[in-house]
Parts: sequence; C-alpha cells; structure tokens
Amino acid sequence: KKKTYETLIKEFERIANLTNNLIDFTKQNSRPNKSFDVNKVIEDVITMVGYGMKNENIEIKEDLTSSAIVAYGDNNRLKQVVLNVMQNAREAIQNVGTINVSTSIIQDNLFIIQFSDTGCGMSKDQINKAFYPTFTNRADGRGSGLGLSVCKNIIEEFGGTINLESKIGEGTVVSIKLPKCSVEQNEHY
Repeated sequence: KKKTYETLIKEFERIANLTNNLIDFTKQNSRPNKSFDVNKVIEDVITMVGYGMKNENIEIKEDLTSSAIVAYGDNNRLKQVVLNVMQNAREAIQNVGTINVSTSIIQDNLFIIQFSDTGCGMSKDQINKAFYPTFTNRADGRGSGLGLSVCKNIIEEFGGTINLESKIGEGTVVSIKLPKCSVEQNEHY
C-alpha cells in the first residue's frame, strides 16, 4: 500500500507540474508582484519534496546565506523554478545521491541560487538543447520538455539568468542569478 501511495503522489505531482508548465508556456498571466524572502521560498520547496526524496535515498543539503535576500516579483513563479530544478536533479540521481542548494549575495544588487546534484550529468549537446521547448532527457517518455524552457522564461521575467554546467557521470550545477529587491520595491516587504 505504501508503494502504491508513493506512486500515486509522484504521478499527481507530475501531472500538476505538467499542467502548470503548459499553462505558463501558452499564456503569460499577470500576477501581482511583491517583495519576498528568497530563502523562505527555497525552504518551502525543500519541505514539500524532502520527505519523498529522503525515501529515495536522496539527501538535500542546504547552505542558505544568513543575510536576508529579498527579491521582487511573484514568489510562486520562483517556487515553480526551484521545484522544477529539484525534480530534474531527483530524476538524474540513480539510487543514492545528494542535491546541494545554496544562496549567496554576489554583488550589492545581485544574488545567486545554486543547485548541484550527484546525478548522471549531461553531455554538451544536451546542455545546448536543455532550454528548448519540448526537449527532454527522459528516455521513459515522462518528460514534457517544457520545464527548463519555462524556468528560463520565469527567470528572465525577474531580470535574471539561468545557466547549466554538467559532465556525464559527475552531475549538474544549475546557477540562477537574480537582482535583489530595490529600496523602492522593498517598501512593502
């Protein structure tokens, strides 16, 4: 029964993720922007996926800066990016592995979120195609290929960048650079 339950939960997560990606890919909804705590968004996603990953022998290690990182935009959109990147890392890890998540301030007005995993890694050709709509690395046909292209669009909406570094057999590092919230935007935080 536990295995059936876990399978159902994974499938519901997959269907919800696919539905959200399709909606986001086909239309841009206007959402209210506001100031929010980036580390809290990351911690919320880790709380959401942590139990399932622990059961799959995947350890999540956090190294979030103690300095407050406040961004401006739709926190649910950033949450979608964090969830998608972590799900990709989860699927790249075979049997046992680790996902490291870190945040740091790299300039007065810029911060970075990094995800590194001990998964199977990607070839240069896969990295070059990773942000194309409909491209997927999943041989089982489960991937829609929309995940990273939607993530890139969201990060660009925030005024940031997303980059991949990877080697076959060594894992992948996803780096997201985003602007910190300006003083004017932060007035309502």
